[in-house]
Amino acid sequence: MANVYRRYCRILIDADRLREEFKASVPALEAIRLDPHKRQTLFRAGGLHAKTVEAETGVRVYHEDDAHVGMFAPNKQRLEEAKTNEPTFAFGQMISAEVVELQERGAMLLLAGIGRPVFVPNSQLHALPIRHSSASGLQVGQKTTVQWLGRDADTGQIRLSRKTVTSVDLPTRSRK
Repeated sequence: MANVYRRYCRILIDADRLREEFKASVPALEAIRLDPHKRQTLFRAGGLHAKTVEAETGVRVYHEDDAHVGMFAPNKQRLEEAKTNEPTFAFGQMISAEVVELQERGAMLLLAGIGRPVFVPNSQLHALPIRHSSASGLQVGQKTTVQWLGRDADTGQIRLSRKTVTSVDLPTRSRK
């Protein structure tokens, strides 16, 4: 009887201590803060992108509240894989893009790592004022360099500029 009592006491003492490290096979559960534009992208069209993330990585994504999203993964490695799908750029960073479409009001550019084209208005395509995107010298399929200006605070749209790249090539007037 005393032996059973000692084992019971040891179990109670060990229960007070938290585990410092779990096994690699333990399921992982995490709540992360998600920006509104990312939430909209993730859960639009009946949660198509959330279902795609689940199919590709095995991580289930669900709503927690207005600012957070919950993620349930079979292990910690899969959870980290699901969290690092979208690339991050620093403000002012120069990145390469491919011209997908030229429109009257601007151009659609495809960035590496971002699946959908991004609209760049004519005012940001060239240092000089232009009325049509073809006047900027761009052609469909051409690779170009743009400057990352972050996201719009209200809409979450990506902001890009090509002005700094084209301002280097501007001819200078000599005054006589």
